[in-house]
Amino acid sequence: MSASFPSVCSIGTVDPTGAAGLATDLRVFALLEVVGNAAVAGLSAQNAAGVRRVLAVPPSVIRAQLESVWQEARPQAICIGLLPRSAAIKCVRKFLKAQAHLPAVVLDPVIASSSGFTFLRREDVANLKELLSLATVVTPNIGELSRLTAMPINNLTEVEAAARALAKTGCSVLATGGHLPGRFCVDVLAHESRVTRYRSMRLPGTMRGMGGILAAALAAHLARGEKFEHAVVKARAFVRGAHAGAAMTSSGTSQLFQVRKRR
Repeated sequence: MSASFPSVCSIGTVDPTGAAGLATDLRVFALLEVVGNAAVAGLSAQNAAGVRRVLAVPPSVIRAQLESVWQEARPQAICIGLLPRSAAIKCVRKFLKAQAHLPAVVLDPVIASSSGFTFLRREDVANLKELLSLATVVTPNIGELSRLTAMPINNLTEVEAAARALAKTGCSVLATGGHLPGRFCVDVLAHESRVTRYRSMRLPGTMRGMGGILAAALAAHLARGEKFEHAVVKARAFVRGAHAGAAMTSSGTSQLFQVRKRR
């Protein structure tokens, strides 16, 4: 008889290289032994050099995918990545609001690529904010946190202030600190009126999709029934292990392949 595993539904955009987006999410879920489902909200043409095009999937198709997943087996967690344009954001929000029992929702609020391509316009970001109240936790980088709060962020004190402000929408906030300078990378968690700093040595080299890997790993651990703060610790450890086991591409960047313990 087959074993039973929890499932996670990822909603986001396809990256053809597999270095980010839905393909990476599904790889994370497999490595953490949860069943992965995926609803495609967008198609992209991108690689390590940059983003060429992004095509939004029609809302009716997004909804049909979500209905198919829920009819098959309701997931124990949801991971939301890039939702290109307001129509996709509104579609996902409407579907989730209609669910009588919403599982843990991890929102990775992708607004722009690391190469500078803008995925979401001002009105799209405004609609993205409407998703926050449905999220269990949101995982912005420094730039995304600044956009979502309209607060300047140049140091850890300002990260904490912005994380507290965003948490007032009703979700926990795990702000990743990789974009701040310094020898250490400090992530900031605003959860249940407390702020916690997680400090680790900055990882060398360039690896695409690390923010998405963190969100997917967090969703997987929550689906497995981990307590929230334990899930955060394990998800951060997974990212470091993923970096250690990454595969190098011909362009000189690396992407998720396997997970190893860092020495």
